[in-house]
Amino acid sequence: MDESVDARSGPCGGAVTNLPRPLTSFVGRDAELARLDKELVRARLVTLIGAGGCGKTRLALHVAAQVTAGYPDGVWWVELGPVSDPDLVPYVVARAFGLREEEGRPIIETLAEHAAKTQDASVLQGHVRVALGRQIVQDIAGVSAELPVITLEPDLEKLLQSSLAGNAANPGLEPGLAERLQQRLAEAARRQEPAAEPAVLLVPPQLRHTLARFTRSSVPNLHVLAWNEIPDNRKVRLVSAVGK
Repeated sequence: MDESVDARSGPCGGAVTNLPRPLTSFVGRDAELARLDKELVRARLVTLIGAGGCGKTRLALHVAAQVTAGYPDGVWWVELGPVSDPDLVPYVVARAFGLREEEGRPIIETLAEHAAKTQDASVLQGHVRVALGRQIVQDIAGVSAELPVITLEPDLEKLLQSSLAGNAANPGLEPGLAERLQQRLAEAARRQEPAAEPAVLLVPPQLRHTLARFTRSSVPNLHVLAWNEIPDNRKVRLVSAVGK
């Protein structure tokens, strides 16, 4: 880290952030600041390169502090310099967000679900999960080329889509159906145990978030994935279908 940066975090003009506080004032580099402002509008990822000690960290932190007002969900600092094992990166990122690992749940899924707390919750969360799909599936099923999945029968899938449309925060399932669905999903998940295979429910993207919340406490060993989260290099093997 740049020597002119205090590792302690603090508020930045009232914005949500964990950016380290600078020890000195920032002077000059107007041309670089102007260019970075433009690049941040055009690109999702901007990388600063240069010789060691030229002030890349200080410049990045200054720019990040200047744009916090444009990101209502926060601007966050993740220190990856000391991390040598790529498998630890998700844990370091989660720690920066104040997220804790949940028993029996991949940390990548926890990070993706964190997107649900942002302003454009459903859209952003979907994009995040698709982008992390390869890692999410690997954390659940390892490196096997084949992924065993449980699906919903077409009539139940259609009914759920109709019942939950526009009401993801408060699923509109009648109690009898909700109870049967939980029971049958639990039974399908248990049937995976003798083969030591993960229990994965594969559903349309618009149902994934609601069904994941619906089953989290009642069927904790069931992983709910959307079709578009499955990477191209994975074959899907149907092991059972759940109906009404």
